[in-house]
Amino acid sequence: MLHYGHIRLLERAKALGDYLIVGVTSDSFDKQRGKLNVVWNLEKRLNALRQTGLADEILVEEYFGQKVDDILRLRPDVFVVGSDWRGHFDYLKDFCDVQYLERTKEISSTHLRNENLLLNLGILTQNPRLLRRILLELHFVSGLNPRAIYGTHALHDLCHDFGVECCQTIDSMLEHCDAFFVDCLHGSFVPQLLELGKHVLYENPLCYSAKELENLFAMARANNCVLLEANKTAYSPLFLRLLAMLKSNIIGRIYNVQACLTMLLPPQTAHGLSSFLHFGASPIMAIAKILGTHYQKLHFESFFDGDNDFFTQAIFRYPNAIATATCGTGVKQEGNLVIAGERGYVLVSSPWWKASEFEICFEDRNQNQRIFYDSRARDCAMNLQNLPSSFATTRRAINSRLPILVLSRISLSNFETIAKQKRR
Repeated sequence: MLHYGHIRLLERAKALGDYLIVGVTSDSFDKQRGKLNVVWNLEKRLNALRQTGLADEILVEEYFGQKVDDILRLRPDVFVVGSDWRGHFDYLKDFCDVQYLERTKEISSTHLRNENLLLNLGILTQNPRLLRRILLELHFVSGLNPRAIYGTHALHDLCHDFGVECCQTIDSMLEHCDAFFVDCLHGSFVPQLLELGKHVLYENPLCYSAKELENLFAMARANNCVLLEANKTAYSPLFLRLLAMLKSNIIGRIYNVQACLTMLLPPQTAHGLSSFLHFGASPIMAIAKILGTHYQKLHFESFFDGDNDFFTQAIFRYPNAIATATCGTGVKQEGNLVIAGERGYVLVSSPWWKASEFEICFEDRNQNQRIFYDSRARDCAMNLQNLPSSFATTRRAINSRLPILVLSRISLSNFETIAKQKRR
């Protein structure tokens, strides 16, 4: 959006020369860069910019590297950008002078978008790498403000760098936070948060029994809260594009889905870890999104080391399709997602859950298509964005979650039964 801060920046930029060329990013380029909080589309931004009368010429930026191409073509004397980008465009100093102008205090697009902030976010994790990624990508999400982090002194410097409070107790966060991101090591706090009316975005595995999972979602409904799984694949643009193409009937009726996620873990890490409970969510999600949740039969084949399975294959029988979800911590298999139809098949190569492309294959290879999405896309931000979006329509969001919950609940319940039988 164009606001007073932008106008002040344009006025100061225009004073530096005789002719001002202003660049505006296209809608598609914003999406490619992972900008999820764009309020005005390109046409509206262009019209607002023209009405200021400050721009002598306007360029539409449509791809990475275009700044260099435009500078070489137009030969400007000065490249001007806001101070919040300081250092980011120093590489352009090889071509022209680069100046970072101070922005108008207390005014920014993000600030204006978040004036009526929906949610203050608390983060429960001890993983500094995950925390840094979340804090960086929250910049691209409207409606979420990182308010407090539950962590040890090891995270203190990171919290200080991002200007977020580091708390030593959960209780000290409750007053200030409306929603929480909870990693798999802190799942025991979820019931307490839901009882207090806090929205939760959680990492798997959240719990280890079907009854416990049902109780948590019942608790969320009773307290009018959003309880969402932090499954980045489900919200990635590439996966959503895949689902849209499948619905267009590009490979005809689908008869088989194979989703595999295995990871060889060191013995000390794999000990006491169930491959299905830890890795099953993503393969099941893919199957449910493609074939739905109304399967007729579900069968498990597993290998156990003591009480925990190190390899499991869940076989879903639908009225007109079969699907397999394969998980392993002690067996390695190619981590592909393969969808077979009557006219062709789709291959999402390993690791399919974070792929940047997929291929649609036909009998005549000349008709094959490769679909790409920039791997720099902010899948974490897209996952986070779903929390305030769901909060805006809380009741509908919780209800829309139920079909996947039903499949996960039944799968978990069946797996518990099979696991008990295998151990006897």
